Amino acid sequence: MKNKILYLMISVAFLTIACDDVYFKVVHVTEITLDHNNLVLTVGENRKLIATVHPSDATEKTVYWYSHNPNVATVDKDGNIIGKTPGFTIILVASKELRNEPLYLDEDPFYDYFGANQGWFYDLYGRQVDRTYYNYAYCVVSVQYDNSVYLLSEISGRDGRTTIEYDNQDRITKMTDYNKEGVADRVETYSYNNSGDLISMKSENYDGNSETYTFSRYGNKVTVENSSNDFYEESIDLNAQGLPVQRMYIRRIQNLERFLHGLTTYQYQNGNLVKSDWESKWQDTNGNFHSMSSGTGTYTYDDKMSLFYHCKTPKWFLIWRFDTFGSQNNVLTLKDNTYIQTFVYTYNDGGFPITLKTKAPDYEEDHTFKYERK
Repeated sequence: MKNKILYLMISVAFLTIACDDVYFKVVHVTEITLDHNNLVLTVGENRKLIATVHPSDATEKTVYWYSHNPNVATVDKDGNIIGKTPGFTIILVASKELRNEPLYLDEDPFYDYFGANQGWFYDLYGRQVDRTYYNYAYCVVSVQYDNSVYLLSEISGRDGRTTIEYDNQDRITKMTDYNKEGVADRVETYSYNNSGDLISMKSENYDGNSETYTFSRYGNKVTVENSSNDFYEESIDLNAQGLPVQRMYIRRIQNLERFLHGLTTYQYQNGNLVKSDWESKWQDTNGNFHSMSSGTGTYTYDDKMSLFYHCKTPKWFLIWRFDTFGSQNNVLTLKDNTYIQTFVYTYNDGGFPITLKTKAPDYEEDHTFKYERK
C-alpha cells in the first residue's frame, strides 16, 4: 500500500512539473505593426491607432505609446491621438519586452524628420528607454487646420445680433441687424457687376428711411457716393493687392451748414494691416477748420484666421465697412489719443474666431461668432 502511495505522489509531481514547463514557456515578440503609418488630422480631431503584436500568442503583449512632439498631437495608453496644433510628430508604439539585441531599421523616421538619431523615448511611467532594444512601429502624424470653407453667418453682442448671407461665390449679399427683442431694425443688401466688383450697398432702417452707397472702381481708386447726402465725396486709394492705403471723404453734416473732412491712412506688413492713422475735422461757414478727433491703431497677429477669411467680397470693402472689427486676426490695441481699447479673440479648432472681448476705460463688450461651413 505504501508503494502505491509513493508511486502516486511521484506521478503527480512529474505531472505538475510538466504542466509548469508548458505554462511558463515564453513566446517572444518578433514584430509590432500599426494599421496606419501616416495620418493627417485637423486640430481637435480624434483618431485611434491599432497596434498588433506578433506573433499572436506572444507572452508579453504590453506596449507603450509615445508622441515625439505632444504639442502637435498627444497619444494615450490605448493609442488614441488628438491633434493639438498645426505641425507634425511621430507616434511610436514599442513593446514592453526587451530584445536580445538592438533593432535597427533601414529608414529611421527620427533621423529623417529631426536630423539626428534620437533613440531615447519615455514610456508611460516616465522611464527613459532606448527604442532600439524594443520592437516598435511608428506613424507620422501631420496636423493642420480644417480646410473647409467657413463663412461668418452671425455676430452676437449686447445690443442684438447680425446675420450675414452669401451668394454661391461666397460674397456677402445681405446683412440683417436684429435688436435685443429679436426684431429686424436694419437690412443691408449688396450688388455686384458681372466682373465681380461690388457696385452698391443699400441700407434700409425699420422706420422706412434708406440710403444707398454706390462704388465705382477705376484702376487702384474707388469712388463712393451716398444717395442720402446732397454733398458727399469719398475716394479710396488701393495698393497692388487691392487693400486700401488711403481714404478721404468730405460730406455735409445734415441740417447744418458744416462740412466734415476725414483722412485715414493704412500700413501693411505681409498683407496684414499693422497700422492706421485717422483724423477728422469740421469746416464752418467761414471756411475755418476745427479738429474733431484723431488717433492711431496698431495691430498684431497670431497664426489664426480672420473672421472673413473665406469671404470673397473685396477686402477694401471689408476694411471700409467693418474697420478693424472683423478684418483682423488678433487686434490687440487701438489708441485714439489717450482712449485705449483692447480686442482679444478666442478661436475654434479650425482656427476661426468664436469670441471677441472688447475692453475700454468706460465699458466692456463681448461678441460671439457663428459660421456656415461649406
